[in-house]
Amino acid sequence: MNRKSIMYLIPVLFLSLIQSCKQPDVALPELQQTVRKAAELTTVEHHYKSIIFAKEQKRFLGIPVARKEVLFSVKIKVTAGYDLNENIEVVKQGDQISIYLPSPRIIHVDADEKTFNEYYTKYFGSRVSVLFYYEEIEKQKRVLIEESLQRGILKDSETSLKEFLELYYRELGFETIQLIHRQEPQVEITIKENMDETLEAE
Repeated sequence: MNRKSIMYLIPVLFLSLIQSCKQPDVALPELQQTVRKAAELTTVEHHYKSIIFAKEQKRFLGIPVARKEVLFSVKIKVTAGYDLNENIEVVKQGDQISIYLPSPRIIHVDADEKTFNEYYTKYFGSRVSVLFYYEEIEKQKRVLIEESLQRGILKDSETSLKEFLELYYRELGFETIQLIHRQEPQVEITIKENMDETLEAE
């Protein structure tokens, strides 16, 4: 089960800037800062509820000596956007503006510890460790990254930013707005390890 949530956020700050700077000769530093703020706000999120079944069996001389099975669910969020640590350049010429920035990418993959729900655990020979859960969640995150990429999360992120900037810069008097990526989209992931308390309590 999954749903996609695309966040288009236009804060009051930007609306006030539009009202106060309605001419194309606005300073470049201000234009660059606007791009950074827009990139931070126009992220795209895909939300998933994953039901994970995992099992592992160890044998010695063909005889089972340990076995574990788990069935649990957890909600995972995949977020795409722009890396604000990389250089963003704005070039203006008359009523035309060109924005050079890195390509959108996967920036976060988070498992929400509050949604962790264990349906059952079976084992013999050794207990189910926290590491076992971590490994299964990591596998699921990789699957969901691929699914989000196939569903067009990077394209949605680019579209979200482009629509915002076109609206903003046209209000300032620019007629042509170009969004130029320096490189092909990449997957760069920050996976948050936030399941400790929940798993240790099991």
